[in-house]
Amino acid sequence: MSSQGTSRQRPRSGSLFLRTAAYSALVTILTLCAFGLRFFLYEKESLYRHLQDRAETLALALESASGPGGIDAEKVMAQSARLLAKDQQLLYVVYTPYEGDSSIRTARGQHEESLQTRWRTGDDMEGIRTSDWSGNQPLEVFHHTRTLVTAEGEKAWLHVGISPAPYREGVRSLYQILFDLVGPGLLIGFLTSFLFANRLTRPIGDLKRFAKRIASGDLESRVDIPSNTELGLLGDTMNQMVEDLQQSQSNEKEAMEKEGRLREQEILLKEIHHRVKNNLQILSSLLRMQARKAQSEDMKGMLKESEARIRSMGLIHEKLYQSNSLSTVDLKSYVDTLSGQLLRMHAATDQKLNVAVDIDDVELPLDTAMPCGLIINELVSNSLKYAFNDGRDGRIDIAVKPQGERSYRMTVKDNGVGMKKLPVAGERRSSLGMNLIEMLVDQLNGTLEYRNGDGTTAEIEFRETVYTNRM
Repeated sequence: MSSQGTSRQRPRSGSLFLRTAAYSALVTILTLCAFGLRFFLYEKESLYRHLQDRAETLALALESASGPGGIDAEKVMAQSARLLAKDQQLLYVVYTPYEGDSSIRTARGQHEESLQTRWRTGDDMEGIRTSDWSGNQPLEVFHHTRTLVTAEGEKAWLHVGISPAPYREGVRSLYQILFDLVGPGLLIGFLTSFLFANRLTRPIGDLKRFAKRIASGDLESRVDIPSNTELGLLGDTMNQMVEDLQQSQSNEKEAMEKEGRLREQEILLKEIHHRVKNNLQILSSLLRMQARKAQSEDMKGMLKESEARIRSMGLIHEKLYQSNSLSTVDLKSYVDTLSGQLLRMHAATDQKLNVAVDIDDVELPLDTAMPCGLIINELVSNSLKYAFNDGRDGRIDIAVKPQGERSYRMTVKDNGVGMKKLPVAGERRSSLGMNLIEMLVDQLNGTLEYRNGDGTTAEIEFRETVYTNRM
């Protein structure tokens, strides 16, 4: 244990200060470098554009010497001689006609030279390069080319070379400015970083120690940070949080006790549903045993019908016991199980019968689900007993669809032989099942309608029963 404790030592509080200061200094240095580089590149580009503008101005001055009739080579070269004598930055002027030798004027004089075609398009010549026309030794020049039109309508090119000395001097000045700013900038950056780190990490350390005390259970502890900063506001918020925690601590025990009581009630209610389901299963088993011992077929049928009704009620309690909700029943799951049980009880082994359930997202309370289950039990049982007694294969469709707020339409349809006589509302019948269906529909405050046509259809419209407290 001691070795593990040693290997997992937390860093000292000073390390946070050093890390914050280092990160701040790095950000400051990077910011200064980015600003200095941007400033240098912008000013260097400005110096270069100034060099371009200077060469363009000289080229325009030479072009204007010819007059409006077109370019005159002699006038251009005469003007270049005057400009060379007057402007020391101008190093040479070259006039290149479309055909013939080029005229080159420098401070040493004028001569003719064949430049072939490499100077006829000066785009690739634009910029600073080395030339030996301006003196005995090769010098750097800024070469600029301008396309002209002669008096005869032919193209010609005017090349101007000027000294890049002002540009070079300006670049050196930029380097000097940056060098002069580096020292003070870095010093200010480091000082600012350490002041920022100290101002930031000190209240963070206070908050860290405060959090440790709270974690150890000391709810009487408070943090004292000036509220004029974001961390101060955070400290005030944490103090208020601790006060609220103290206030709610007394309520937590009461809430836990209440939750425990509710949980006990929920378990008790689940156990009640489980016991009711078990008791109904016992009754169902007793009725099944009696049906096996009954002598007459009528008695066996009556006992089997009673068993099915009890099983449908027991199934409701089973679904409630298995569900997360103790107040509503998932009708589709319930009807699926119920219809499967009825098929196994009534269908003949040599018949192919199918029950299709079409119910989507219908949750009903116990007071509504119980009558619905008994109605479906009676209608499906009647169809299985009478609708296919000629041996035909058949299908029973069960559907429950919402029709509005708390209103539903339930339809049970078979494709059997159909009823010989449709029941009339209010007419007393000898069949216990048919009377039971009408009683259950009345319990739901619903309406019942039978129809013949490719089998028998029973359609019930009802509303969900509103629970009333009976205590």
